[in-house]
Amino acid sequence: MPRPTFFNLPADKRARLVELAIDEFAGHPFGEASISRIVAGAGIAKGSFYQYFDDKLDLFRWLLVHEITGRKIAFLATRPLPDTTRVFTLLEHLVVVGLQFGLANPRLARVALLAGQRSPDPALSTVVTEWESNGRAQVRELLERAQRTGELRPDVDLELAVDLVQVVLRHGLDVVMRRRFGFDVWEVCTDPDRTLTEEQARSVAADVIGGLRDGIGTNSAEDAS
Repeated sequence: MPRPTFFNLPADKRARLVELAIDEFAGHPFGEASISRIVAGAGIAKGSFYQYFDDKLDLFRWLLVHEITGRKIAFLATRPLPDTTRVFTLLEHLVVVGLQFGLANPRLARVALLAGQRSPDPALSTVVTEWESNGRAQVRELLERAQRTGELRPDVDLELAVDLVQVVLRHGLDVVMRRRFGFDVWEVCTDPDRTLTEEQARSVAADVIGGLRDGIGTNSAEDAS
């Protein structure tokens, strides 16, 4: 976590350091990212950086687990949940909003996508696991509700269902997007000439979540919409 000296920085200097860190981790895998480039861009001595963070991993952890997650939560708050209690419809909404967040914040999406690439570094893997656990907890809460309301088959192992949803959301989106549009999430976030309309995002989400609903849902999970 950042030291108090980081939060004591003037707001503009703190914001610049954060944006430079986002640029660095969006442009390079963790192992290739450079604190030297960040501090050079910020116009501060490298020693000053260690007054704010313990090391590169400490900065990355805070950026991934707190800063980016906080920005996504704020973005979700601007996209009200649909007026329904159907869990699979809510999951579909979260997929659409997640895609919209990535389109609106391509640098943050690239940081997250690069973080999702498994690293042999055990310390980094621990940070990524902590970050992913936030999403896992959200999915588990939704599926627990689905099982209570009869939308999720009672014979489905809940932890296995959470694993399945996470895998499908992580890789299924790419598979469906490549098949339908010829590009994937990474290309949308790295190529400024790529676009994904809201209609396309909704159709991809409907395909992916519809497949999940057919696999682990019940007849009562069918959504007339």
